[in-house]
Parts: sequence; C-alpha cells; structure tokens
Amino acid sequence: KYTYHALGQVARLTAIDPAIWSIIDHTINLYYRAYELPHEIEFSVYDGYDVTTGRLPIRLEDHNRPPRILSVGGYYLPVNIQLFEGQELILPVFSFDPDGDPVENSLVSSWDGATMLQNGSVRIAPSLNDVGTYSPTLVSRDDRGGVVRITMTITVKNEGEAPLPPIFIGPGESSKHHVGTPITFRVAVDDPDLMYGELVTLTVISNVSGVLFSIETGDDVEFTTDALDPGRHLITAIVDDGTWSARGEMTLGVTADPEAPPVWEPPDVTRLLLALLVVALVLLAIGFYFGQRLKDRRSLE
Repeated sequence: KYTYHALGQVARLTAIDPAIWSIIDHTINLYYRAYELPHEIEFSVYDGYDVTTGRLPIRLEDHNRPPRILSVGGYYLPVNIQLFEGQELILPVFSFDPDGDPVENSLVSSWDGATMLQNGSVRIAPSLNDVGTYSPTLVSRDDRGGVVRITMTITVKNEGEAPLPPIFIGPGESSKHHVGTPITFRVAVDDPDLMYGELVTLTVISNVSGVLFSIETGDDVEFTTDALDPGRHLITAIVDDGTWSARGEMTLGVTADPEAPPVWEPPDVTRLLLALLVVALVLLAIGFYFGQRLKDRRSLE
C-alpha cells in the first residue's frame, strides 16, 4: 500500500491506474498483486478553477515470498516418521509458492537411507543395521531465491531377527571325562538384536542327564557342572529370543570309575582253629564209624 498527500484543503484529486485501490480525500491507496517495473501514475488536482496535473513515480520492491511445504507423503509439519528397518517408504512432497514461482525440492542428509528421487519424492529405505533416529532436511526453493527448510525426524525401529546357532567353544568335541569331574562349558551366543539391548534365553540340555543350565543373557556364557551321568552325551544348546530359536550341538563321553578287585585278607585265627577242630571231629567220626564196622565184621567171622 502506497499513499500520496496533495497540498490544499479543497482541491479534488483524481487518478486512473489498475493499481489504484482507492482515493480518499488527498490519499491514493495502491495495491500490486505482482511485481512491476518502475513506472509513473499520472494524477490531476482540480480546485474548482484550474486543473493541475502531475506524475507519481512508482518503484516497487520485489517482495518475494518463500515457498511453503504442506506435507511429505501425508505427514504434516512437523514431519515425524516411524518405520522398521528393511521397510521402504516413497513420500511425495507437496509444496507451493504463494507468488506462483516455480519450486524445486531437494534433500540434505548425511544418512544414505533418505534420498530424493528424480520425480521429487523422498525415498526412505533403512537397512537392517540402521536402527536409530535421523534428521534429514527438506529444502524447497523458488527461482527468485526464496527458500524454506524443514527438518524431518525419522525413527527406524528394530524389526527383530533370528539368533544365530550357538557355538560350543569348550569342552572339545568328543572329549572324554570321568564321572564326577567338573566340566566347564563355554557357549558363544550371537543375535543381531543384542546390540539394541535385546536378551536371549540360553538352555543347555544333555540327552542323558537332562537340563544342565539355563540363563537369560546378552553375551557368551560359561558354566561348570559335575552332574553328568556316565554315558555318551549329546549336548544341545538352544537360544530363544521369544520369537525365533536356534540350536547347536556337541558330543562328549563320561566314564564311570572301574570297580576295584577284591582284596585278600588273612583269616581270623579263632575261626581257623574252630574250622580245624570241626574237620578233626569229622575225621574222627568217620574213622570211628569205619572202625566199628570192621570190628563187627570180624566178630561175625
């Protein structure tokens, strides 16, 4: 809006121009919808006797309004997007310029999971290791230097992956042990989600002695037991993250101690004498018997 004050109290001011919004007393109100080159507006002043003409020089400042970003793929400002790792989103950018200038959009990001496609849409495609929060900047610029920037907040959530099979680091495969001897097991546990704070349950089972150990862990595990019975054992380690499980196996042998041979002990003297006495009595009885029969036979003769 521009104004021009003419001198005099009773003069009548007139002017004709498309930009004239109104003339009130000696004030000319102008309104320009778009930029125009410098020019002049001719006006006249009539005091009832004479008419005086003049020219009003107009020089417009190029007031360029910046573009506006309305939404990104249906996400309105402020743009907060959540998705899972491995997921892909293609988001059209809706922007316009209030002055009708052509608009070009671009994306500034140090994270390669957010890029600008040739058609002007934003592509968000986090990989399986991109869990976290990212803040790329969307820039909208017109051809007269007007620019607007918005920072998007992109949160990549953990999708959850299956654990890897556990590995027995010790004892050695097919190793042999004596029953009752403590055996130390070392089991390597790995799950892609451990780095995000997830825990897994490790359970170690013997096909002979049953469950040997169970624990919730986020790291490798070591434990010692002497509870293995004699026999050939198939040892199974199972890791479970609540959704998926994986297992690893190994074998070992546990042998029992051989039975000791009987130890000879000298007989008790008293018992030996009694045994000899019994033998002697038996021999005497036998001798008396046969002697008596011999005597009877002779008497009959």
